[in-house]
Amino acid sequence: MSRRLAALAAVTLLVVLAAIWAVIARQQATQADLGGSLMFPSLKAAQQDIARIEIGTGTKKITINRLGTGWSVAERAGYPADANRVQTLLIALADLVMMEPRTSLPERYAEIGVEDPGPDAKSVSVTVSDASGKALAAVIIGRSQTMLAGATGLNTYVRKPGEAQSWLGKGGFTLDHDPAQWLDKDLLVLVRERVMATMVVSANGNTLSISRAKPTDETFQIANIPAGREARTPTIAAPLANALGFLAAEDVRRADTLDFSTSPVTSIWRTFDGLVITVTTIEQEGKVWARLDAAVDMAQVEAAKALEKSPAPDGTNLIKDATAVASEAEALGAAWNGWAFALEGTKAKDLRTQMDDLLAPASNVAPALQPGMPMPMPMPMPMPTPSGVVPGGPASMLPQP
Repeated sequence: MSRRLAALAAVTLLVVLAAIWAVIARQQATQADLGGSLMFPSLKAAQQDIARIEIGTGTKKITINRLGTGWSVAERAGYPADANRVQTLLIALADLVMMEPRTSLPERYAEIGVEDPGPDAKSVSVTVSDASGKALAAVIIGRSQTMLAGATGLNTYVRKPGEAQSWLGKGGFTLDHDPAQWLDKDLLVLVRERVMATMVVSANGNTLSISRAKPTDETFQIANIPAGREARTPTIAAPLANALGFLAAEDVRRADTLDFSTSPVTSIWRTFDGLVITVTTIEQEGKVWARLDAAVDMAQVEAAKALEKSPAPDGTNLIKDATAVASEAEALGAAWNGWAFALEGTKAKDLRTQMDDLLAPASNVAPALQPGMPMPMPMPMPMPTPSGVVPGGPASMLPQP
């Protein structure tokens, strides 16, 4: 090959390589435009500026406002929101990646659930704003895409309000449409080892009391069992004693919007270390609503000093000292003050337990024989009639042919 041909070949190769690089560059630029980038690239850095989150459907709206270091639900009079659930939503928005473009035709938005929210729409809108009302992120969230076998994560169809282009976004969202589902529902965890006694006073004044002498006692004794009655089982009182083991609300509202003077049931828990929890429940509007209060029994606080240590799995004492009990009662009272909580059915039933719920039916218990009482006489055997039939007897007692 001559030098001239070699030079021409080299020039040709350079031109081809330049063309290839130009095509690759154009493809990369196109891919960057079409997908693979964050939908809200500045949201992660603006987390501390977020003041409000609005979640809307065609008929409902949920407004979550920043409350100090936490969040509150406006549709529940500003009651604290579940901070973990709120943070999960904000992280999902900040990490939302536009993977692939989808339809930009409004008439096809409903197929993937990204139509503008309205009475018949399936979409959900989410808007994140700062304290001035400036939107930091706004998106319409549609259906989730069914993942292929072996794939991880979740993909969701999304669209920015006012923009025609929709996207398949990499990321998933759990967006409950009920404000109650965004509440911080945890009310109290009272470990069984601390519970000393429980009393339930019904609206008619009937009282049920159970107690035990030491934290190590396995069973609670029922007080003032009527003559001729007995407990169904030795551990029948356990659900009542443990009813505050984990207490959570299904919903919440201001207590002054309910009438707690109408047939209230008052339940009182006393702990070995002096904490006193009072739960007043009523049935209204198809739900059991509870008002809670916390106090300290100083006499029991002193008595607790003589108790043996009741170790937790981490080695700490489950029976708290005076300072800890006082702080606990103050914090609980402040969190509950002014609120009423709707309770789940089984938990509500436990809190409203009555004496008859714990006792065996009277017919199953033989009456106690009192001193000086004569032994009961056996029932006489009925005599056959002339036809040979014993009154009240079975057909087998008929005379055989």
